[in-house]
Amino acid sequence: MRVQMTVAAPWQPILRQLVRRLAERGFVARTTFDLQRARCSLRNNEEVPCPHHGSGRCTCQYLVIQISRRGGSPSAVVVHGYDNSTKVALLSAVGDKVDGAITTELCEALEHVRKRARSLARAGAKSRRTS
Repeated sequence: MRVQMTVAAPWQPILRQLVRRLAERGFVARTTFDLQRARCSLRNNEEVPCPHHGSGRCTCQYLVIQISRRGGSPSAVVVHGYDNSTKVALLSAVGDKVDGAITTELCEALEHVRKRARSLARAGAKSRRTS
């Protein structure tokens, strides 16, 4: 089962909510790759084109998050933030089985985050109309 979802919201609040929701259920999350940190380590990082847009100034974020229960086998979650959207995907190596509990909890957490992002977007649009 492939778990993937795109949410129409910036990556920072999506990631915060996702990690908080998983932590409430006994999971530990650890960032193992951060695109912007990797770009900053390059001498001429402004000259490296964005892999998503092709522009010199990359505003995307690409994170690999390792999640697991304490003492359990880890799984990798990829978070790709771009253009005020966030794509989240659960990865598994070829032939590896992803822990069913992680899949279930991640699906539930993503659905919760997606609904919350939608309600926040509607509230923001409503407040802009009344201003």
